[in-house]
Amino acid sequence: GRHGADTLFELLHGLFWFLVHVADRGPLLVLVDDLHWADPGSVAFIGYVARRVEDLPVLIVVTAREAEAGEHVRLIAEFAADPVVGVLRPGPLSEAAVARLVRERLGPDAPDALCQACHAVTSGNPLFLRQLLYALDGEGIEGSSPAVAVETVERVGGRAVKEMVGHRLASLGESPVAVAQAVAVLGGPAALPIAAELAGLPD
Repeated sequence: GRHGADTLFELLHGLFWFLVHVADRGPLLVLVDDLHWADPGSVAFIGYVARRVEDLPVLIVVTAREAEAGEHVRLIAEFAADPVVGVLRPGPLSEAAVARLVRERLGPDAPDALCQACHAVTSGNPLFLRQLLYALDGEGIEGSSPAVAVETVERVGGRAVKEMVGHRLASLGESPVAVAQAVAVLGGPAALPIAAELAGLPD
């Protein structure tokens, strides 16, 4: 109701002025990671603050997955359309970047073939790579031959990535699962109209 809207505005306004007082002491950096997991009230606060800090020594850095559904989607679209907002869309990790992370986690002597296999299994996706390295850490592949290490990556990595992707898809509902199954059947980067038709869904 109206009273609830007034209360929310007062809360947001009060939090904003608290931020202003903090910024009076010096430049302020506000970091919000994984905005797609934030509750609606937190998303509302970020939107409220972002529209009012242009003349303050405040930098707001937000990360979010655009593909997710939720309260943050509208806010992200508004951010992207604002000329004062810088939008970064990181691509996949390069083979060299994957190799560096592999050697930081598994040891500096990790062979090139192992690093290349980690890149191939994860396609340079940082989230998948982290999951893979976590799984490999318990496999004790230090000192293994390159061939054995690569076989371990393919065996463990396929399972680790599959479990993560499967869990994420299942949490999104029936339609995304149907589309994923259609893409898997078609193989490769399937065209959207064909995948939608196979999944029995509109474009």
